[in-house]
Amino acid sequence: MELTEYAIAIKNYKMKITKDFRIAAKITPLEFKVLNFNTKELKDRSLFETRINKNQVENGNTYLYYFKIVDSFNHQDLKIKISRFKETHRKGMANYLALPKVNESTLDKYLYVGKSEDGFLSRLRIHFGFTSNGTYGLHILKWFEYCGISDHFQIELHFAEVKLNNEQNHLLEIMESALHHELKPILGRSGH
Repeated sequence: MELTEYAIAIKNYKMKITKDFRIAAKITPLEFKVLNFNTKELKDRSLFETRINKNQVENGNTYLYYFKIVDSFNHQDLKIKISRFKETHRKGMANYLALPKVNESTLDKYLYVGKSEDGFLSRLRIHFGFTSNGTYGLHILKWFEYCGISDHFQIELHFAEVKLNNEQNHLLEIMESALHHELKPILGRSGH
């Protein structure tokens, strides 16, 4: 019996992914650093820059990261408020803000999981809301007041430098997807 091109493609892709998972499982466990911010501190961009630089974040390196909410809060309420905020800042509107997808099934303390292959510091500026509205990111400073979040709301940034050789660079997406699957963040999609 002759296999269709689709069946061959699925079989070959499955073998490739299985091999990639085996390789990713052998990578030395990542050492995550943690930076704690409250939303009031985030309003001060120079403080943000100082804290990031103090922790030797290098813009040209590869990172895997996630945001964790430290305070107790009603995550269902937060998801509803962020969804409403997104509705009033849709593409095509003058106040458009490129926010990530709001996930249905989540754990209540993880906000977002991401990766950066060469511009981590720039990516963080977007996530905290210091730059362009048109680039997908958290833009925390732009929605936290709308959602009724106090100035003392605590957010942790967990980040780890990932050292992969050129032949392993594609594994970063697998690592991000695995972390996303495990943490079930409130915002962001998996497998991109």
